[in-house]
Amino acid sequence: MRALAEAEGVSEALLASWARLSPELSQRSEQAALGAAPKAWRWTGEMLEIAHSFEAAGLPGGFHRSAADLYERLSPFKTEPATLATILERLSRSP
Repeated sequence: MRALAEAEGVSEALLASWARLSPELSQRSEQAALGAAPKAWRWTGEMLEIAHSFEAAGLPGGFHRSAADLYERLSPFKTEPATLATILERLSRSP
């Protein structure tokens, strides 16, 4: 959500809304991103397997393919330090 808000130029509005609705949400989202980024690469294959299973059953697998793409974009953080800014920038890059 934060990467989309950043890409669309509405980060300040999103954070202001979160501050009104749930003041801890901004900090929780940053902590979640920083915690997940170094290990996101591990979920890429799993998401592709789930997508394949859905598609084999005649169901759409796009959600899980998209998740795999996002996790793959974070794979450099397996060995590089991450900040929220670098995570958001990496998520916004095309593969």
